[in-house]
Amino acid sequence: SAELAESQVQLLVGRVVDTMQEGLLICDERGIIVYVNERLCQMLGGSREEFLNRSVTEHFDELYTRLMEARERDERACHFAAEWRKATGVACKFKVTAECMETKDGKHVGCYGILRDFTGRSQAEVALRQSESQARLLSTQLLAAQDQERLRIACELEVSVGEALGGVRFGLEACLELMSSGEQGAAVDLALQSIAKIQLVLDDVRHISM
Repeated sequence: SAELAESQVQLLVGRVVDTMQEGLLICDERGIIVYVNERLCQMLGGSREEFLNRSVTEHFDELYTRLMEARERDERACHFAAEWRKATGVACKFKVTAECMETKDGKHVGCYGILRDFTGRSQAEVALRQSESQARLLSTQLLAAQDQERLRIACELEVSVGEALGGVRFGLEACLELMSSGEQGAAVDLALQSIAKIQLVLDDVRHISM
């Protein structure tokens, strides 16, 4: 029969509404809550009895205010983000869709609100921003440490290479004097010593740069 079919549809709708992932509340034309689904009770940590037959402003003042502001702009619906506290006092963040319900002739008969909890996502975004901030800090510290290390190496090279090249220069000048005076053997020995010093300088540069 038609009555049986209608009751089955209502039962099916009730099951769908109670198993949906969003919270749902419905108010009459006076702003009194006449229905909340199980998901809304779970999200806010209360029972149906705590919400039903109460003014929507007791629990969802921002929802009602935003919806009335939308009606003043000749808009039936509004979308916004809000924060409400659970019965335990824990703050939760929600994305809200609210809409006025009207008859065909435009008479206001109530409103409904759908709440989507995105507290976990918000916390994940905060954690991501913190991780990115820490990564930037570590990167800055690493670059600063690298700059300090390069400065240390440059200072060590300046001292070590400077002293060594000074000795090499002195040896080569002495080598030239020996060659000009005809002491070829002594000049060759001194030249070989200078070459050995140059090799030591190169070894020091490699060691300090590693």
